[in-house]
Amino acid sequence: MKSALLNGLKLKSVKSIVVLQKDPSGFTTPFVAYRERRKGSRRLKPLEKVVRRLNIAQGTAAGVYLEAHERSNSRKRNGWFKDLRKNLARAGRRGAKKLFRGR
Repeated sequence: MKSALLNGLKLKSVKSIVVLQKDPSGFTTPFVAYRERRKGSRRLKPLEKVVRRLNIAQGTAAGVYLEAHERSNSRKRNGWFKDLRKNLARAGRRGAKKLFRGR
């Protein structure tokens, strides 16, 4: 039955296929024809989530700092150095916002 339903079906958006079948008494019962397998253990899922959020926050902070660095450098002579603390603080705040609030 499984091979008949999944004949060449390879969609990434499909998580599972459930077929409703009638049993001899007339009730319908669900039959799971296909279920996507998990890649990775459940115990590591929270750790993966933390690492992913950290990575996203660091990327945001780096992007914000780079924009501020370029802006400061184009405005004043040695502007990137003069504005270093301000730019780092702003980038750190944006990264922390992304990390803790998830925005």
